[in-house]
Parts: sequence; C-alpha cells; structure tokens
Amino acid sequence: CDGFDAAVMIRGADGPNRQTPIWALTASVLEEDRLRCLEAGMQGHLTKPLQLQHLRELIGAVLSQVQTRRQTP
Repeated sequence: CDGFDAAVMIRGADGPNRQTPIWALTASVLEEDRLRCLEAGMQGHLTKPLQLQHLRELIGAVLSQVQTRRQTP
C-alpha cells in the first residue's frame, strides 16, 4: 500500500477520518504526480526539499479549515 492507495481507502471508508486533511510529501515536482494526489483524494502535495515556511502555511490553512468546519452547524 502506498500513499495514493492509503488516501483512496481513507476517503472511501465511513467514519470520522474520511474528512481528515491529507497532503503528500514527495520529491516529485511533476504535474502528473500532483494531479494523481488530487485524484486519490488528497488536498495537495509539498515537494522536497521541504521549506519550513511552506509547511507552516499549510498547517495554518488546515487548522483554519478545521476550525471553520467545527463552527458551522
């Protein structure tokens, strides 16, 4: 099982983890791999070498989305 398979299984299952944000961390910068991540149900991907600022921005955005979902009835 790779990350693509794992994302598909998580998205296809019932339960609370179905909505868990999933981001890939990969060395691939190819557009086809980015699209494959999206097709598998991931929100996107970060590429190596990982830049700390990009990771901070991603975590901030994900936390903001989670907080918004919790506040929406």
